[in-house]
Amino acid sequence: MNRDLVAGCAVLCAAILLCARIPVAGWLGSALLPVPLLVFGMKAGAATARGMAATALLFTALFGGRAELFFFGGLILAGLAAVETMGRGASIEKTVLAGCGAAAVGLFAGIWTTALLEGRDPLALLLEGVQRQLELALEAYRAAGIAEEQIQFLEESAPLLARLMIGILPGLVVSANLFALWVSLLVARSLLVARRLPAPAWGPLDRWRAPETLVWAVIAGGVLLLVPSLPAKAVGLNGVLILGVVYFFQGIAVVAFTLRRKGAPRMFRALLYALIGLQQLVTLGVAVLGLFDTWFDFRKLGRNRAASAPPGGDA
Repeated sequence: MNRDLVAGCAVLCAAILLCARIPVAGWLGSALLPVPLLVFGMKAGAATARGMAATALLFTALFGGRAELFFFGGLILAGLAAVETMGRGASIEKTVLAGCGAAAVGLFAGIWTTALLEGRDPLALLLEGVQRQLELALEAYRAAGIAEEQIQFLEESAPLLARLMIGILPGLVVSANLFALWVSLLVARSLLVARRLPAPAWGPLDRWRAPETLVWAVIAGGVLLLVPSLPAKAVGLNGVLILGVVYFFQGIAVVAFTLRRKGAPRMFRALLYALIGLQQLVTLGVAVLGLFDTWFDFRKLGRNRAASAPPGGDA
């Protein structure tokens, strides 16, 4: 029996169990769930990754609920698609695009199939799932000691919040998988390099930048948010959510490039990255920094665009 397959299945299933049973690990650890698939897939081949993915999906279906299967299943499909794409020597953009596409298609296909089997409207099924998640969030807030007035306000706003989340669900799904897959690719690549295993040759991430033409999509999304039409606003908000993650990573690249140039100590870098991850306003500021880097070229990469083209690497 393939030892890498057995070890990979054990690690991946243990990670799923940990994320499902411990709330904090569920939110934070799930962003790294594709890492075992990426590492073992690059080490032992795509066939091993396929076996791990199939085992993990079966494990989740047997020991978890529908919500867990949809949630973890998307991340598993994203990791598997990334392994398949990396094996063909694709760029990090194509790898992430393939992973996010697989996760989104798998999730919505699963919801549609479940609705058909149960003879229900897919939208009603989605709304029920979102409302259940809001109820769980309210329970968690109560356990955390949040003021009762705030809890009551959230309870009264729950129906409106549920409908709002349905409208932006595509953007939430894609942006969440985009973030998780990008972070997982960086962690997996570092592990592969540290163990002297085959790793994608993507070049230094701190020189990465989004295609300049993408800024027109941001402008279009902003314009749609101003249109007095709910469908137009929904499309604009979904686009802004996804592009916000893209420019967040460009902003992180600017920060990493500057810290490397200045020779900042590792401890300072770690504290700064923790601040970026924990403070929402700082996170938003980094995304804005990435957007403005398109025009102002803070890293002065314009003279050597070819050198900044292949993304990936150290951050």
